[in-house]
Amino acid sequence: MNIDTWAVVFATLLGPIFAVQAQQFIAKRGEERQRKLWLFRSLMNTRVGTLTVEHVNALNAVPLEFHRDLEIMGQWRKYLDHLNNQNTALDVWGKLRVDLYSDMLATMAKRLDYGFDPLQVKNEIYAPRGHFEIETDQETIRRGVVELMKGERTLPLEVRSIAQDPAAMERVLALQDALAKWLNGETSPRVKIENGETRSGGTGSE
Repeated sequence: MNIDTWAVVFATLLGPIFAVQAQQFIAKRGEERQRKLWLFRSLMNTRVGTLTVEHVNALNAVPLEFHRDLEIMGQWRKYLDHLNNQNTALDVWGKLRVDLYSDMLATMAKRLDYGFDPLQVKNEIYAPRGHFEIETDQETIRRGVVELMKGERTLPLEVRSIAQDPAAMERVLALQDALAKWLNGETSPRVKIENGETRSGGTGSE
């Protein structure tokens, strides 16, 4: 058999193999794209629900689906570092969080052939004020509880009035008056002796 014949044999044998490998490669690429699309949609859908389980799971899955994309991974690490560093004022911290998050989503959108820019990601969103207030309140409560447990904060206490029993107050005042007279030597305590007689101590010095 000459070279041409061998070439025909190899082409016949390898053709189906290459075809199967190509199909597997295409299927794998399709699955990867579907996972990235799911992840992107989850992050887009939860832009106003960053405390939900869906959002947290999607954010933690970014390295699994975009680990080969250095730009997205850099933005993800920067965003995650900001989330874990809350030493700045809440309003400043919140604004920077939205900016970093929008930049990351815009880069993902570009990779997945969506025409979104950071401003669109940030502004083209329906965010009910009630949801924002709930999330803000939850963050305020969380910080307050942490500071309270660490001893960095105390609970304010304001006493407006104390309920009093007039009869009980009268007895307390009488007891205080009797004790003061005894300590000043004006009176002496009543003493009960064994034969049952009760005597009162003298008021003068003997």
